Amino acid sequence: MMCEPCLYCHGDGMLKSGRTICYEIFRKVEREAIKALADNVVLKVHPRVAAMMLKEEAATIDYLQGSTGKQIIIEPVRDVHLEKYEILWGRE
Repeated sequence: MMCEPCLYCHGDGMLKSGRTICYEIFRKVEREAIKALADNVVLKVHPRVAAMMLKEEAATIDYLQGSTGKQIIIEPVRDVHLEKYEILWGRE
């Protein structure tokens, strides 16, 4: 599912689904890893997205770490909007 009911307005609007956000981030990491000199990447994401990455998408995280040679650190940030995230190269 690409979208889900908005958790901020209690279903009146639509948001990208957590899975859509995960794959958007994964594509960016894969593209940018080629030119990044850092050994790791920190993904600052909404807690729901972090939980999905660590559980349901754990195999994808493992694949990305292997294919890019970068350690992926997932950091849940409570006050970030579900659709917003930050990708930081070379920080812990």
